[in-house]
Amino acid sequence: MHFSSAVLVAIAAFAPSVFATPVAAPEADTPDQEVTLSSEPLVLNGTAIEKRSFIKTCQSCREKWDNAWVLECECKVSDRNWPWTGIDLNTCIGNEDGRLVWRRNGNARDSCRPQGMGEYGDLNEYLLIAACDGKDGYTNFGQRINLNEKIHNINGKLQCHL
Repeated sequence: MHFSSAVLVAIAAFAPSVFATPVAAPEADTPDQEVTLSSEPLVLNGTAIEKRSFIKTCQSCREKWDNAWVLECECKVSDRNWPWTGIDLNTCIGNEDGRLVWRRNGNARDSCRPQGMGEYGDLNEYLLIAACDGKDGYTNFGQRINLNEKIHNINGKLQCHL
């Protein structure tokens, strides 16, 4: 799927307003809550928090292909705190007939082979590139998925937001 620069700019301009939806403050006697991950805005203790794409708040990213597809980065928690964190991309990426797609517990590595991962261009893209087997038995080389779309730094930890 290919998008023009104008479409990507329009999506980028619209996205912050979607995730900045306010949520009512918790009652005084409400216990602390975990960060809630879903297709809804991120919520911490009843208050909406900004979803941060990992490229803007992580550094020194690298991949590990040994037993899993792991993305590791130093991700910002505060101005002086950048702990290492990692995420197994198989927990959120799958293969749909030879294409990389976002899918909970997708296990893309079962039918795809990594070809590369890294930051590309000026569009805030951090691409995973793989060769994936299609239902027809053919391998589709150069399949791409922008990890920056659904991988976010949440308090110093890389997480999928599907």
